[in-house]
Amino acid sequence: MNLDILTKAEQRADSLRKQLFEMIEKESTIRTKLDQIENNIRPEVIDREIAFAGTMRPEELRNMRKKNMEIERTNLQSLLVEVQKTKANIDQNVQKADSLVEKLRVKLEKEIDDALADEPIKT
Repeated sequence: MNLDILTKAEQRADSLRKQLFEMIEKESTIRTKLDQIENNIRPEVIDREIAFAGTMRPEELRNMRKKNMEIERTNLQSLLVEVQKTKANIDQNVQKADSLVEKLRVKLEKEIDDALADEPIKT
């Protein structure tokens, strides 16, 4: 029974590590997108983008493009904060799960050692 509990605790710890890795990937993706927006929001980049639009009102198009990127940046920053909070919680849970696994291992090993010590030696 204790072995089953240990196995389930190890599986939970592995599952949490996988979730943590996924959060790290999400955080990295969001940071990359934010960096790209920071680059694209510069006035010279916006000017270059709308140069080929062929509009009679380039200033409106410039302002609209900048506003859209600012909205996207704000949304990504909010998402990044949430991902970082989730990542911190998962990291904390991984540490707790690892601690539990270690305690269960120690207990199980002691029980095994005690059981082996109690058995008579057959010759």
